[in-house]
Amino acid sequence: RVVISSPDVVRVVQDKVRTSQFLHEHGFATPTILSAEELSSPRFPLFLKPRSGSSSVGAHRINTAADLAYYRGISPDSIVQEFIGGVEYTVDVFADFAGRARCAVPRRRHEVRGGEVSKGETVYHRRMMEEHCRLVEALGDCQGMITVQCFLTPDNRIVFIEINPRFGGGAPLSIRDGADSPRWLLELLT
Repeated sequence: RVVISSPDVVRVVQDKVRTSQFLHEHGFATPTILSAEELSSPRFPLFLKPRSGSSSVGAHRINTAADLAYYRGISPDSIVQEFIGGVEYTVDVFADFAGRARCAVPRRRHEVRGGEVSKGETVYHRRMMEEHCRLVEALGDCQGMITVQCFLTPDNRIVFIEINPRFGGGAPLSIRDGADSPRWLLELLT
């Protein structure tokens, strides 16, 4: 059995515009994507990333109008969002075959290389865990590991930025701390 979320879920999370629309429609905080009109007189800093990118390839903090013009010129299918400050987290959410979120483990990202965490630590943050479980269940037909990235802002808001329907590079931290999702998948299959 191939354990993967439904094609509908994958379509939503692979497209940053659809992801943003889904998050807004379901009441989750996420950076606003700026319209062409808003980009004519933007407030910096901003954040630019490919509409369907991964591993942080082509993702850039935009500090000036010159930065914006340059990166939009070399990456025309990018989206530009408001910049969100704070502490970045990845949350590993395990969903059973009925799409129920069974476990969520937040990992604080201390160092990232090529979009993958190279230094991190698991943390206990109950509200973050609950919100990520609510997100996975709102997506619907999720199965297995769903890796979600967010920021915890200085004013204590959880702002969602990415959803990946797969194991993330830092999943061994969650497994080490007791969220043994590979074993759980095997148990669900038996």
